[in-house]
Amino acid sequence: MIASKYKPIGIGWVVAANIVSLVWPEPAESAEEAKDNAAIVYQNAFELVDELSEEEKKLASTYPYKVHTELDEGITPGLKTRLDQIVEQLHQASSLSQCDWGLPIGEDVNMRMPHLENAISAARLARFHSALRQTTDPKGFINDQFAILKLARNVANEGLIRGANTGLAIEAMVYDSFAKCLLELPAEDQRHLALELSKIPEIDYVKKAVIAEKANGVDLIVKSIRELGVEGSIEDQESSFAGELRLAGVTRIGETSLSIGLEEKDSGHGFVLRLGEKESGVRLVSVDFDREEAVLVKNGEMALVKLHSREIVPLTLQLSKKALSSFMGEQGMREVSSHQDVAEHWLRMIGETSDDFETLINSLDFSRSEYAEWDQKIEDTINSTNVFTDRIVPSVRNTISIEAAIYAQRQMLEAALDVMLEGATSVQRHEDPFGDGPFIYKETENGFRLESQLMRRGEPVKLDVGRPKSTLDGTQQLSREVRWIAGWKADALR
Repeated sequence: MIASKYKPIGIGWVVAANIVSLVWPEPAESAEEAKDNAAIVYQNAFELVDELSEEEKKLASTYPYKVHTELDEGITPGLKTRLDQIVEQLHQASSLSQCDWGLPIGEDVNMRMPHLENAISAARLARFHSALRQTTDPKGFINDQFAILKLARNVANEGLIRGANTGLAIEAMVYDSFAKCLLELPAEDQRHLALELSKIPEIDYVKKAVIAEKANGVDLIVKSIRELGVEGSIEDQESSFAGELRLAGVTRIGETSLSIGLEEKDSGHGFVLRLGEKESGVRLVSVDFDREEAVLVKNGEMALVKLHSREIVPLTLQLSKKALSSFMGEQGMREVSSHQDVAEHWLRMIGETSDDFETLINSLDFSRSEYAEWDQKIEDTINSTNVFTDRIVPSVRNTISIEAAIYAQRQMLEAALDVMLEGATSVQRHEDPFGDGPFIYKETENGFRLESQLMRRGEPVKLDVGRPKSTLDGTQQLSREVRWIAGWKADALR
C-alpha cells in the first residue's frame, strides 16, 4: 500500500491484487553477504531490542525531557550492557556502504516491512543510550547520534514511501536531540558537531520512493487486474471451499495485520495463516480492519471470513459489490453485473491514478523556494475524484512536506551552531531556503528558537534550542497520534 495512511480495501483490493505474494523476505544471510550488508547487522540490533522488557523500552521515552543527571534512574547493569550492544551494532552497520533489506520492489503490493518499526525502536533506545554519555563523552554522544542518522538513511533508501517516512521520523529525532542538548555541549564539541553535520549529504530518497511506489503499487495492480480479472481468471461462481473450514482463532499483529487459525472440518487438520501465507491450498490475501473481514483464496475461488461472527462464507458478487459500493459510486454499481465487471471498473480507476502519479513524479524537480507553489499546483491539478488518487497522492504530498520541514530543521541546526559559537547576529548569514531573508531568531525561556517561513500544518517550521525545564516522572510518554482500527487502539509512529 502507499504509506501508513493507506489502508487495505479488503475485498475490493483482492479483486485488484488477488493472489500476488505478500510475504516479506529476509535479507540475504550468507556469511559473505552479511559481512558487507548493513541490513544483517541491523537485524542483530533489532533482536537485542526484542529481548528487552516493555518497562525497559519505556525508559527511552523519557528522553530528552529528563536532564542527564536523572537518566541513570532505572538503569540496571544488565540494561546498560544491552544498550551498549545495540548501539555497537548500529555503529558497525553505519560503517558499511551497502544496505539491502531484500524487499521485492515491483513484485508485492502488500509487502510487509517489519524492519521499519524495529528501526524506530532501536533509534529511540540508541538516543537514550547517547544521553547517558553526553556529559562524560560528548563526542561519543555526537557519534551515537550520527549512527542513528545513518540508520535513518538506510531504512529510507530501500525505495518506498513507508521507508521514507520512517527514515524521516528517525532523522527528525536526531536533529531534535542535538537541539535539546546544544546548550550543554562544550564549544569544542559544538565545532565537532558542525564539522560532521556539514559532511552529511542532502536527502535524496523521496523522489526515488515515489517512483518505486508507482512500480510496486499502481503498476503492479494494473498488471494483476489484467492477468487475473480482465482475462477471466476471477470466477463468478460461489466458493465451495468456504464450508470446509472453521475459524479457530484470530491474533492481531501490529497495526494493520493479523494471523488466523483455520481448521478443516473433515480431517481436523489445523493451520495458521498470516497475510500472504498459504497452506492446504488456502491463502490469506486480504485483511480489512474497518469491516472486520478477511479474504481467502483457493483454486481461483474466494471466501469471506467474518472475524466478529467467526463465519466463513462464499464471496458472492453481492458481497463484493457491497465492499466496493463506497468506492464505485451509484453509476459504477449499476454497471457491475459480474466479477469481470468489477475488475474492469477497477482497471479504469487505477489507470487514471497511474496518470496522476506520472504528473506527480514529473513535477518533483523544483527548488526549495518553489515548494509552496508546487504544493498548491499539485492540489489544483490532481484528479481528486478518483478514490485511489484521493488516498495515495495526499500521502505522497505529506511525505514531501515532512522532508521539506526536516531539511529546514537541519539548516536551522547549522545556524544554531553558529549562534552558539559566534553570537545571535551570525544567524543573518543563514538564508531561509523557503523564503526571503535569513531564519528568524527568538530568545526563549530555555534557550532560543529559529523559525523558517516554511509552513506545515498551519504553523512555521521551527527549531527549539535548549532542553525543556520540566521533567517527567518516567511514567509519561512522548505525545503520539493515536488512531483506531476496528475497535483496537494503536500507537502510530511519531
